[in-house]
Amino acid sequence: MKKIAILFGNNEYPSHRLVGCEKDATQLSNSLSDLGFECEHHCNTDRQSMSLAFADFEKQLEFFDVALFYFAGHGFEVQNTNYLACIDTSFVDKSNARHTSFPLDDVINALSGSSIKTKIIIIDACRNNPFPDRGSKIGFASVFAPQGTFIAFSTSPGQTATDTPEGGIFTNALLQHINTPNLSIEKLFKRVRNTVSMNTNNEQISWEHTSLMGEFEFHTSRLDGSFANLYSTESFANSNYNGSCKQGEELITDLASGNFSLQNSATSKLTNDLLKTLDKNDIFVIGRQLQYAASPTSYPSWSAESFIENLETRLDSYDDEISHHLLNGMLYEVFFDDVGKIKKEFDYKNYKHFYAVLQNNKFNKSKSFIASQLKNFDQKIYNFPGEYKKYAIDIKLVLSDKLLMLDRIIVDGLDALYNADCTKLINAQSPESHCLLKVEQLEQAICEKLMSRMSDIKFTYSENVAKFTQIGAPLPHDFCLAKYAT
Repeated sequence: MKKIAILFGNNEYPSHRLVGCEKDATQLSNSLSDLGFECEHHCNTDRQSMSLAFADFEKQLEFFDVALFYFAGHGFEVQNTNYLACIDTSFVDKSNARHTSFPLDDVINALSGSSIKTKIIIIDACRNNPFPDRGSKIGFASVFAPQGTFIAFSTSPGQTATDTPEGGIFTNALLQHINTPNLSIEKLFKRVRNTVSMNTNNEQISWEHTSLMGEFEFHTSRLDGSFANLYSTESFANSNYNGSCKQGEELITDLASGNFSLQNSATSKLTNDLLKTLDKNDIFVIGRQLQYAASPTSYPSWSAESFIENLETRLDSYDDEISHHLLNGMLYEVFFDDVGKIKKEFDYKNYKHFYAVLQNNKFNKSKSFIASQLKNFDQKIYNFPGEYKKYAIDIKLVLSDKLLMLDRIIVDGLDALYNADCTKLINAQSPESHCLLKVEQLEQAICEKLMSRMSDIKFTYSENVAKFTQIGAPLPHDFCLAKYAT
């Protein structure tokens, strides 16, 4: 998922100077960079500089999935329109101010008109009232958050935001919580609001508008350690792997042979005493070949199938390190091919057995290992191994020549029906080869692509499918479910 951010922090207003905005923009930019955003931040910008910087930012949006805009400085409302003050904004009166400031609507409209899936706007403004008439209304007017947009303000209407040399109270609270792992953006800003309220004795309450259609976390982390050098490069791309010894080489070759007799014999030899003599890379690759031998992409070996069907019992018969390396190999084979690339179709068949094993804390290292391998492939990963989420899936159907056709699959509010290469959304008019599927066949295909369980999915159809025995849909291998395009 590609993320981009632009940040502005203005202190140097000629007659209404602030003290913490530059620091806020700089520190938040650094934090966002650490979280994978491509960031640029600007301090003390005039109207022209801010417009040019934002125009360059807008041109890049088509190449990203998440965009964030941040502003710290003076902000105000004139005739129900919100403005961000540049350092050359005239505060003689509000009429002059609005003609020399940057409209917040320009930001909202630019993001709304882009292909960005997740749009985030954070405004830490209203730090005091810069206008001569101190009785004039301060704060922002209500805003409309277009689909897929999250807008956060440092204050509620009519309040001012606290500004200190150490930065704004609101941005400091955001910096305090933004690195919390696996926290949705909604929950993150609830924590920010509580921290701001506590630090200002309830005098400042941040608030948000949201129309996000999916989930977003600033810091997604399921890792318990570093696994970068756990196995050799040849183990991950095992098409030409050579075992560390003759016994290991023979076991790996036999399991990969596709010959039932050799596969069954090799599986029966996998005792704790034998595996203790092998290198950890051998054990990892043996785990991979066991999953391969039991997978639907080959003619399954009954012995390998039995091994995985009784996986926890078999793993418990080995020393902890051996079971760890074996399980790592099996999990890796579910998602990656023999040259170490992510598979177009994951191996769903044995997934329930791996899920059951990963509920045991004994195998937390393996859960962390596979999460570390998948962290850069979240495009198609809806459930990380060992995790199951509840999903609401909307199936949009269209009637064509008396046949219901699959038009859209919406997973938790986001269009998810892509072609097999994950490069573009498809619908009923797309050229992909179609077939006729029963409703339960379509639902099973969706379940497998999510790596989920039927009990965790709620399907809602746009048409009454009970009147139809079949649905026209792309062949299961001609589509994928994804959060965004490649």
